[in-house]
Amino acid sequence: MVSEPEASESGAGPSSARDFDDPVVVLGVSCDPAEWVLNDSTRDHVAKHGVIQNENLDFTPSRRLYADKARVLTKHLFEKENFNGEKQKRSYLVYSQSKRVVFCTPCRLFGGKSQLAESGFNDWKNGTARLNEHERSAEHKSCVLSLKSRACTLGRIDERLSKQLSDEIQYWRSVLKRVVAAVKALGTRGLAFRGKDDRFGSTHNGNYMMMFEFLSEFDPFVAEHIARYGNAGKGVPSYLSFATCEQFIQLMADNVTKQILKEAKAGKYYSISVDSTPDSSHTDQLAFILRYVKEDGLPVERFLRFIPNPGHKSEQLAEVVLTTLKSYDLDIANCRGQSYDNASNMSGHYRGLQARILERNPLAVYIPCSAHSLNLVGKHAAESCNEACAFFCLLQYLYTFFTGSTHRWEILQEHLSSVPHTLALKRLSDTRWSAREDACRSLNR
Repeated sequence: MVSEPEASESGAGPSSARDFDDPVVVLGVSCDPAEWVLNDSTRDHVAKHGVIQNENLDFTPSRRLYADKARVLTKHLFEKENFNGEKQKRSYLVYSQSKRVVFCTPCRLFGGKSQLAESGFNDWKNGTARLNEHERSAEHKSCVLSLKSRACTLGRIDERLSKQLSDEIQYWRSVLKRVVAAVKALGTRGLAFRGKDDRFGSTHNGNYMMMFEFLSEFDPFVAEHIARYGNAGKGVPSYLSFATCEQFIQLMADNVTKQILKEAKAGKYYSISVDSTPDSSHTDQLAFILRYVKEDGLPVERFLRFIPNPGHKSEQLAEVVLTTLKSYDLDIANCRGQSYDNASNMSGHYRGLQARILERNPLAVYIPCSAHSLNLVGKHAAESCNEACAFFCLLQYLYTFFTGSTHRWEILQEHLSSVPHTLALKRLSDTRWSAREDACRSLNR
């Protein structure tokens, strides 16, 4: 490989046609564009020194048969005639001797998707028309600007500063790649991110920082970054803070929501399920869940969002549900089911949420939540004064529920045979009756 020549006197890279095809210029890369390794070194080299167009080679091997006659590449294709009659050099065009086609240099180097960028062009009969179309395309113009910008950057007197800036950008991109990987790992497994404090080295800093501490033992890049920026405090960017973490969580949540809506709209018909519960800060939140059938035929349930403090009246809940569906561009007319608890504001036949949805769409069938129904049966059974009546009510519901499936009935029999006998009724949870196993044991005598 011949050593690289000095840059042109102007130092501005390939700013003219001569810069691209001067036979004196000897490239440190292959003269055949089909053999180029498309990386930053090749782009920098071509941007700084230009290319040899190979227009003086023998074009006989490029012969192509048409219905009327055979045609080959000619030198005329390397020139274009403007509307005013002026001829201009196509300095971007390069002939590939191995492929017997021509390539567009900027488009090939900067990720163009046209034939001139990927496989090469050899339609010699329509060459002039196709090249004119290519030159007017937005993709070609963008790639030419990228090449010119790179050439100007490489030819600047502050090239070292520019390279330092490029290295700095690459450094922080490497940091952000690891941040994204950590957020994905914790988010997909539903693990908590934050701990009691936000300092590296603490045993209470949470899973997010713990993961970076673990990586630092095997990744020198992470270890050096934590040593330099880990506990630098406010005003010093590290991209390891929870502010950055939460921004990535939000971005990922937005992408997941877009995918859920894409699948739901592809399936067209859907069902909804909503329920409210207070969080740790005692703020009442409405969970909005969508159920639909994917293209492979499997039904899935997807959580969409929490809606804070929507209110408990049926008209307030109906407004929130309809507004949420509208915000996601989901037509209420395509709703085929709705499932809520047994509270009157949700299940009421005349003024409940399900009745208000049915007014908008009579096909949205209401299905009571079975878990809430079981909770109500157990709650009333435990509060009853007559133990025999209580046991009968519970047994009647369980028999109806479990005998509907042989598998569920076998599980119930196996469970009852292993539960020890007791005579005392236990107080039930008001919201999660099924979670009180000791209350179930007291009824099994």
